[in-house]
Amino acid sequence: MKIRTLQPNRLYESGTTLLQVLLYMGLVGLILLGVVTLGMQVIEHRTKARTVIDVGEGMRFVAWYLSSTIEQAETVTQPSLGQASSSITLATPETIRIYLDDATIWMQEDTALPIPLTTSLVRATDLSFTHVGTSSTPETIVLSYTLTNAQSSLRWFAEDTQTLQTTIHTKRHDE
Repeated sequence: MKIRTLQPNRLYESGTTLLQVLLYMGLVGLILLGVVTLGMQVIEHRTKARTVIDVGEGMRFVAWYLSSTIEQAETVTQPSLGQASSSITLATPETIRIYLDDATIWMQEDTALPIPLTTSLVRATDLSFTHVGTSSTPETIVLSYTLTNAQSSLRWFAEDTQTLQTTIHTKRHDE
């Protein structure tokens, strides 16, 4: 019977060493870390972009709603001519009151429950209605308000603030 002896080089060729396993695991770990970091950055940028869009959409909706409501009004009962106020009361076939409370712009018809015009995603501030003109000219309202992202204090949400100031004429202007 012939006895075979193992040569030292063949012993190491038959498998991987612990050092090779650790090296491969380290490389895979670095690649996974890069992929996770990239994914987190994509999510963060998407969230920031979405908050900017939320403020812009809120701004457009409130501007459209207030403009169309004021334009359809027959008269402005509050604020008085030449005065400014943080709320407005309009006489249409029903009485409509628009006001700011707890960082939300609200609309209330007659004695119905108030309806929020802004969402919880935005904070409204500095709502102002100024009744301008003279008694012989059409009723004109200068509207101004600011919307801010309500979650801007959180890391992933963008700090976005938009202010609008516009002039709106009531229905009496068209007659």
